[in-house]
Amino acid sequence: MPTHRSGIKVLGDAVYALLNVAGFTALSTGGVYNDVPQGTALPYTMFGNFIETRWDSMGQPGKQITFDVHVVSQFEGDKEATEIASKAIELLHYQRPTVSGHTCVVIQYEQTVMFEELVNGILTRHHVAMFRALLDQTL
Repeated sequence: MPTHRSGIKVLGDAVYALLNVAGFTALSTGGVYNDVPQGTALPYTMFGNFIETRWDSMGQPGKQITFDVHVVSQFEGDKEATEIASKAIELLHYQRPTVSGHTCVVIQYEQTVMFEELVNGILTRHHVAMFRALLDQTL
């Protein structure tokens, strides 16, 4: 059996490529990030919180990777964050991007959690869409 290799970095690269397109960045005008720089304009989208679990199949190493796409907005109401999160779901759900050293079987949308925080009198909305990806290792 081949040595297990993590699929997190290559999946993260693929997620970034799927989201960093004009149809998405026109909504998430602050950008798409895996690591958000201080002072980033809103609304922005970040992805991460990867959790990788073995998902071997027929003696072939595989991974099940869960991750979040997190939209941050200060727009009044849920409209802006909901539209951005919905576009992320549209762009990622049932996709099979090319990932180095692996075959992506599928990326599936699972659920969204929404919450708000009030800091220094400013209400910030968070819409967090959760996804699951299945990868077969090819190397």
